[in-house]
Amino acid sequence: MAAPPLAMASSPETFRQYSPGKSQLMLLSDPEFWHALDIDLLTTSSSDLQMPSLATSSTAKDQHKGNGLYHSYDQDGEINGILPGEERLAESQRNTPITSDSNHSTPARSDPGLSHYRIAGTTSSRKEAELVHHWVIFMCKNLVPIDAVDNPYRVVYLKLASQALDCSQNCSSSILAIFHGLCSAAAESLNNLHGDKGYHAKSSPMFHANAALHHLRLCVTSSSRHDDYINVLAAISMCILRDTVSGQPRNWRIHGQAAIGIARRVLLRGGIEPGSNAHTLVEQYLALAAFANLSAYDDLQDLLDRLPSTDHYLSKQQSVTRISIEFLGLINTLSRGNVEPEPAVLDNLELRIYLEAAPSNDVQDVSGRSKDRAVIQHYRYVYYYAILLHFHRVLRHKAPSEIQDLAEKGLHHLEAAENFPGDCNGCIILWPCLVITSECEREDLQKRALRWLRRKIRHAFGSVNASEKICREYWSWRAENPVESRGTPWLDFVAGTDLDVVPV
Repeated sequence: MAAPPLAMASSPETFRQYSPGKSQLMLLSDPEFWHALDIDLLTTSSSDLQMPSLATSSTAKDQHKGNGLYHSYDQDGEINGILPGEERLAESQRNTPITSDSNHSTPARSDPGLSHYRIAGTTSSRKEAELVHHWVIFMCKNLVPIDAVDNPYRVVYLKLASQALDCSQNCSSSILAIFHGLCSAAAESLNNLHGDKGYHAKSSPMFHANAALHHLRLCVTSSSRHDDYINVLAAISMCILRDTVSGQPRNWRIHGQAAIGIARRVLLRGGIEPGSNAHTLVEQYLALAAFANLSAYDDLQDLLDRLPSTDHYLSKQQSVTRISIEFLGLINTLSRGNVEPEPAVLDNLELRIYLEAAPSNDVQDVSGRSKDRAVIQHYRYVYYYAILLHFHRVLRHKAPSEIQDLAEKGLHHLEAAENFPGDCNGCIILWPCLVITSECEREDLQKRALRWLRRKIRHAFGSVNASEKICREYWSWRAENPVESRGTPWLDFVAGTDLDVVPV
């Protein structure tokens, strides 16, 4: 199959997987290395953690922007060095540990009770307060489809970040990473809403992103890292969230592989309490493994079975059932195989998806608002039709024209959920939305899909804002390559490009 023009990572001629044994930096992308989970970053620097996408172009060199630093790749995927860029940090900034700095105002002597509430690496308490305010008021309600009282972005991440206030008492580096990651994501969101203008807009996301990565490196190289798994997972989640909000590819695949390895270790150790922070975070990463089709782990079903049986994050906060995740993981595993599945296997799987993944009426009331039950039900159908579309495209290799009925059904439920009045309708996971919109082939459906995507710009997520361009590029390439495009979903199409957005 000829690789699509954008999907550089799907082509063996243009994608170079870093292999173990060459350097510590290259170990970061080795799935077996993360799978072992000793996260041996002992010799890496914070800039090592700022690697961009692992895809390379077919030209001799390709510059790819990641976290404000530019790396140059040769034909073997080797990193040649850092090239100047407008956001490049000064050498002294990159090599200087991020701790309390001279720009931080000293508390007044007349108020000794507050003197120890200083967060390492902050530029000004007022700026950080503005960012946290934006997180609480705007971002939390937009990161989930229905904003309920147990919204994890408010009750889990915010609570963990608040522990950074007590850093005078040997605060964990992972807590500081969570705090700075939260601030970085909030700053990116404000930039999306108000425009990337002025000193604060350009420097604040970059400063906090580098502080988060610096403290993340410290916590994974410390002797106590094995006792700090949950905070490390939360810290990595904040780093991935910044990529979601900015809409840049950056490091989410590397961070995702690392976090899934940690989540796997947590599950194998056992003892996760239902409704705990560990339950929430591990479910988030298992969802990432499925929706991003991260191939390092094929034991997704076993990991899901190790979770508490009670519904939690995926069902309550994202409106996706566990059976849907299980079917998606199975589809992805079969699609990665070297041999085409037997027709009888596909027939059986298709029937099971149609019957077992169909949404039921037992929608849990998560907010106390009657309209939200209907919104949740519509989103469950969105996942249902997206998984069916994915099955027919990657395993049946059907042309888009053969599955327009499924695309139309899925689009109807996206529109119906969005049409409910009120400001509580946030975002669900991006993957099913782009599966449905990207598989629209009829002109009338494409117009409706673009109209729906434009309505979602209000959430200020760069990955959502990039969706219209993804659909247009995908439709154009698919029209020109009808044979090659069969079996190439949107996520494979954008892999390794500047449109390789976080799919969750």
